[in-house]
Amino acid sequence: MSNALPLGQRESSTLEFKSRASLDKPASIGRAVVAMLNTGRGIIWVGVGEEGGMASSLERIERVDDAQKALWNHIVDTLEPSPLASEVRMEPVALSETGGEAVLRISVDGSEERRPYAQITKNGRVYWIRVEERTRVMSREELLQAFQRAARVVSPIDEVLERMLQQRDEIRPGRPALSVRTQPIPDVEVAVESPEVTRLLTEPKFSGNRSIGWHAIRPQCQVQTRQGARYTEIPGVCRMEVRRDGGLALEVALEALQASRGQDREFNPYALIEFPTSVLRMAKALVESASLQVTGIAADLALFGVQGWLLKPWSPESWGAVLREHRGTQYGKDDFLLDRPLVFAREDVLDNPDGCSYRLMRLVYEAFEFGEDMIPFEFDHETKRLNLPSL
Repeated sequence: MSNALPLGQRESSTLEFKSRASLDKPASIGRAVVAMLNTGRGIIWVGVGEEGGMASSLERIERVDDAQKALWNHIVDTLEPSPLASEVRMEPVALSETGGEAVLRISVDGSEERRPYAQITKNGRVYWIRVEERTRVMSREELLQAFQRAARVVSPIDEVLERMLQQRDEIRPGRPALSVRTQPIPDVEVAVESPEVTRLLTEPKFSGNRSIGWHAIRPQCQVQTRQGARYTEIPGVCRMEVRRDGGLALEVALEALQASRGQDREFNPYALIEFPTSVLRMAKALVESASLQVTGIAADLALFGVQGWLLKPWSPESWGAVLREHRGTQYGKDDFLLDRPLVFAREDVLDNPDGCSYRLMRLVYEAFEFGEDMIPFEFDHETKRLNLPSL
């Protein structure tokens, strides 16, 4: 479809305009995306003013690439099922031949087998649909028909997510522990006896991790094989596994994430953010080294037996932690569990696995009632890359 600017065009069931200010309230754009996914397909322009439903002005978006990344993260985190890059495509469109000024074009192409799509809000799931030039909630009959169609065809994504949720109950450890798992989409087969898998489990730098850090890659550990998987293990502390289906599974005792000063049941924030990040880096290395033909990676994170554990905001090295003297927040439930595993596009994992981990960490910090700005600055809030010094 053409990228021609839409001035003079009128909104319809497949065309909607959003002002530049809507980027400050991305839920309004998420609502429009859900509506078009459920309708079928369409175009949403962000940075286009309208009068009477007709595009009347163009509003330059500052730092459009950053705005695009932030909006994509919001949409992926708040839509169910999480859309793929092929279903929601974003691209800046220049306002002039000289460049430097742009608006954002969102192309939506919903999959019938994955409908109905929902927007996750504080009040639950809302199923929107686009009808002519307006958006409304889907009727009971429309939802019933959509669910009946989806039940007849199960997508590879849904199969993986359902299996991961079932496995979550099966892997529940008998001790307080962090669990991080990734799974390729669609299913693949990995030669776990290969030298690449051995390197993945024993050489931190092979996956871009620190030589020594809060990860489960242990050069001194013997690689063992059992039930179609290879793994390394420090009994009672951690276990890292690569499965024949391409899945990665880390389990580490919460005691190993405890603050170095010896406080009982207080998280060391560096350990909390590096363990999951190391697994996403390993997922990238596995996809590349084994040439896995995947469209995405699903990731699940759980903190079992975390009730009463304390997490303090900011970096231990920041002035905010020193001067504000925040006492931290204790988690009030037995377990921290995601509502559903997150799905990352292949390109996102290969380009920046740290950014995928950052989205997991944002949910963890929200569970402790902290905003994104309270994640340690070592996890750069702009680039979404973890920068801990080499040890």
